[in-house]
Amino acid sequence: MNTKRASWAAKSRGLSALVVLGALLGSGSAALGGGSGANVMHYQVLVADQVAFDQNQSGIGRGQAQVVDLMASYLKENPEMQVTVQGHADAGERKCEELSQKRAEEVLKRLVRKGVSADRLSTEAFSNTRPVSDAADRGSRALNRRVEFYVVKIVSFEEEISFKPGSAVPLSNPPLDTIADKLSDNGDLNLRIVGYAESNEESGPDALRDLSLARARMVRDGLVQRGVATDRLMIVGGGAGPNRADHNRRVGFAIVSR
Repeated sequence: MNTKRASWAAKSRGLSALVVLGALLGSGSAALGGGSGANVMHYQVLVADQVAFDQNQSGIGRGQAQVVDLMASYLKENPEMQVTVQGHADAGERKCEELSQKRAEEVLKRLVRKGVSADRLSTEAFSNTRPVSDAADRGSRALNRRVEFYVVKIVSFEEEISFKPGSAVPLSNPPLDTIADKLSDNGDLNLRIVGYAESNEESGPDALRDLSLARARMVRDGLVQRGVATDRLMIVGGGAGPNRADHNRRVGFAIVSR
C-alpha cells in the first residue's frame, strides 16, 4: 500500500483550524483493488486524536465539543469524506470496551446534530488495546481516554461512456469535464482507460481490439484537451471483453496509484 502526503487537505479551512488545535496527523494511503486498479479508491486523509475524556466518562465537555464541531464543519465542506469515529479507553478505567464504544457514539451523535449525514459515519471501539502511552503517571494515562477520527476520502471513477455501433463516436455527450476535474483534484492518481467492443461489431479479435482501443484513445484525447497530462492516462483495448447484459460498446475506468 503506497503512502503519500495528503497536501491538498491542508488547504481546507476546517482542517487548518484543527491543525491549530494540534489535532491532526496528515497521511495518505490509497486502497486499491489489486494491481490492476479499481474504479473506487478509499484514501486515508487524516487522523485527529484530541477529543479527550474524563476518567470513566463518555460525556463531551465544552473544549472537546469545539474539536468535534470543527470536524463537523470540515466534513460538511468536504462531502466526499467518510469517517470512522474510533473510541479508546485507558486500562485503569472500568468497563473499557463499553466505555470506548459510548465515547465513539457520543461523538458521532454530535456530528449528526451538527449536520453531518449519518450514512457518512460509523463507530469502532478499541477498548484499552491501543494506548497512546503506557506510562503510569496521571497525565500520560489521560492521553489514552480519547476518540480518534479515521477520515477517508472516496474517489470514484464509476462513469462509463457508451458508443455507437462499429465506431468510436459516443452515443451522448461524455462526462469528460467531470473526469478531468476529479483527476485535477487528485494529483496522486493515474487513470487506466479501458475500451470494449461487442463481438458482432467486427469480424475478428484483432479488429475488435482495434475498435476498443480507438474508443479508449478518443476518451484519452478528450481528457488531454481538458488539461490532463498524457502520462497520467493509460489506454487499453479490451476487445470483446466481459459479456454485458445491455451492451459492450463502452469505455470504463480503473484508478492506478502513481
